[in-house]
Amino acid sequence: MKINVIQSANFVPGVSGYRLDLKAGTIEISSGHIAAGSLPSDPQMITVTAGEWSNGDLPTNAIERYGFIGDQVMSIPTEHRDSAEFSTEDMSFDRDGSDIRTTLTYQRLENEHEAAERASRQLVSGVVISDAGITITRHGKVVARIARLEESTSSAGQPFLVDGGQVFVDQALTEQFVTKAQIVDEASARAFADETLAGRTGALEAALAEGNLKTQFLVSSDRFAVTMAKNAAGQYVCTGIGVGIETEQKPMGLDEALQLLAAQISQSSLGLELQSKIDAMDSVRDVIRQELKPGGMLYRG
Repeated sequence: MKINVIQSANFVPGVSGYRLDLKAGTIEISSGHIAAGSLPSDPQMITVTAGEWSNGDLPTNAIERYGFIGDQVMSIPTEHRDSAEFSTEDMSFDRDGSDIRTTLTYQRLENEHEAAERASRQLVSGVVISDAGITITRHGKVVARIARLEESTSSAGQPFLVDGGQVFVDQALTEQFVTKAQIVDEASARAFADETLAGRTGALEAALAEGNLKTQFLVSSDRFAVTMAKNAAGQYVCTGIGVGIETEQKPMGLDEALQLLAAQISQSSLGLELQSKIDAMDSVRDVIRQELKPGGMLYRG
């Protein structure tokens, strides 16, 4: 006869008892507390420590030590002296012999009060299985809690999770770090561009103040206004006077440089606009001059 199902006498699905289905490979435990290997409630043999001393606390004289040990053994109840034992152990952190301790112990049965207290501690120790997960308690304190994976990760907002030897990183955390990295990279690029721009414009200002433009070469009118902008790659670039002058040099005097500068400005969109306004004013002045001559409308001879 093959047994496929084992269950307790008080088994009620989802309420009480346990059921083990060997064929299906499932187990159901419906109990608030589960104890495994617990001691019986009747008094058990226990080990009592009668005293403990460091090596420095014991007398160095043989007669005095013998008397000290005898006094400690005599303090043990008569009916338990035959189980008395001395033990020595190195209690130092590095086990280097710096803290040698001698312990005197004996064995006896628990009294009724001690047995009842031990049994009460066992009653508040066990495993609670519910829809929320599994909770393991010992002496009334929670020592472990196993919750549902998806609920624990979503409610607690853990940044990462290790499952089956793999590490899963929260997507929101990843996006947060990516955003921060972009901000830091952009700020660093802008700071570097500002520093470069300040250095080059400063060099140009110093050269203008000293009247020494022999190493400066101005190439196009669109570089006369210094600006900051982003290129197609998202990098900060600076344009204007003095930018890139280290890549091209042409010796020239101050007058020649100013003439070249004026020529370049006159060819720019701003220069052409100003020239058109100047030409219009010149035309008005020519008309006024003609009318002020004899025979003109404004002549008052």
